[in-house]
Amino acid sequence: CAAIGHTEWIDDPRFQTAPDRTEHIGILEPAISAAMAQRTTQEWLDELLPMGVPCGPVNNLAEVAQDPQVRHREMLVTLPHRRAGAWTHVGSPLKLSRTPASIRTDPPELGEHTSEVLERYLGLSSQALTELAREEVV
Repeated sequence: CAAIGHTEWIDDPRFQTAPDRTEHIGILEPAISAAMAQRTTQEWLDELLPMGVPCGPVNNLAEVAQDPQVRHREMLVTLPHRRAGAWTHVGSPLKLSRTPASIRTDPPELGEHTSEVLERYLGLSSQALTELAREEVV
């Protein structure tokens, strides 16, 4: 509360516990939002982290792509695609030393596996699939 300029709220019974804060979120959330807008993300991190407040930035996609941890863990990988050319997508979060995960194929085209899924999991016949296609259901 002191960090956002409302020292009088420190002893306010409406904000003493998590359930209290949740009950009064209509008061608390607008005040916090207004205060957060007064400083940069880095200024807030510099003030709140030393106080032991668990916090971190909410990044946009460009910021995520440049994040040192994202880059170190190779969470974004660029691979060729059969129609789109080179494209960047999320890498595997599994980082195993003896059996590293990898992306071996392009993502499927829209509807590429529809017939296979309908046949295998719903037991539809090829005649039923033909009928669904004729009716533009699939």
